[in-house]
Amino acid sequence: MAKTLRAIRFLAVAALTGWGASGTARGWGYEAHRIVVDNAIELLPPGLKPFFSASARAVREAVLEPDTVLKEEYGREEAVRHFLNLDLLDRPPFQGIPREYDAALARFGRERMEQAGRLPWRAADLLRELTAAFRAGAWEAAAIRAGHLAHYVADATQPLHATVNFDGQDSCNLGIHQAFEWRLIDLDPPGYRKGARARQKRAVYLDRPVEVAFRLLVEAYPLHREILEADRAAVQAVKAGEGEYFAVLEGRVRDLAEGQLAEAGTAVASFWITAWMDAGQVRTP
Repeated sequence: MAKTLRAIRFLAVAALTGWGASGTARGWGYEAHRIVVDNAIELLPPGLKPFFSASARAVREAVLEPDTVLKEEYGREEAVRHFLNLDLLDRPPFQGIPREYDAALARFGRERMEQAGRLPWRAADLLRELTAAFRAGAWEAAAIRAGHLAHYVADATQPLHATVNFDGQDSCNLGIHQAFEWRLIDLDPPGYRKGARARQKRAVYLDRPVEVAFRLLVEAYPLHREILEADRAAVQAVKAGEGEYFAVLEGRVRDLAEGQLAEAGTAVASFWITAWMDAGQVRTP
């Protein structure tokens, strides 16, 4: 049965892309990350927006690098920066997970923490690096750091990056990770960009950025069940001859996906603003 369900999902992805689904967890797909960057720029204040508008190409390239250049260079060390499997460490509402990494390490141990991931703390590291680049007037470095930071912050809004069942491997949904975050968005990038932009909120300065990254993950976590249910419904529709896999999947989770992309855009802009303000609201070129 599990092999049959996976085969249907595999063929649906292959029909769109010419190749099969991967079991390797990624963040949002390339197009989704570009959507988040483009939409986040629209939320920036006058003192910061011109720099990001002029550097948009560099930022859009850099936002993909954690999934390409950095993973190729650092392997597993980089991979664990893209997620935090909350349910490997605690139960909802996940208040038992220390927000300081050293405290979490002391409580759960290094091996368990390496399995769980490091996303919130990686975002905090990049926030500090972006702040330093702004303060130093290192504008090329700032564009790259901004793109990298945007990647991790956006990953925190992807529900399948908050659970140990990240690819549906424990629930007969194997392959859903790529189907949801990558192939689904690729069906209609302009539509997802427009839908997400319309739902963004005002970007603000973040007093506690690590806590914000945790909040994004905690709020995204329960949504992974909706994605898994939508996948099951799509597979069953194909088996019954009542629909095409991605048509059914999109009908059930498009609103969810647009909502999370909107959350990502708002959060990314807020992290950028925070770095800029912490750098003294430096004058940008």
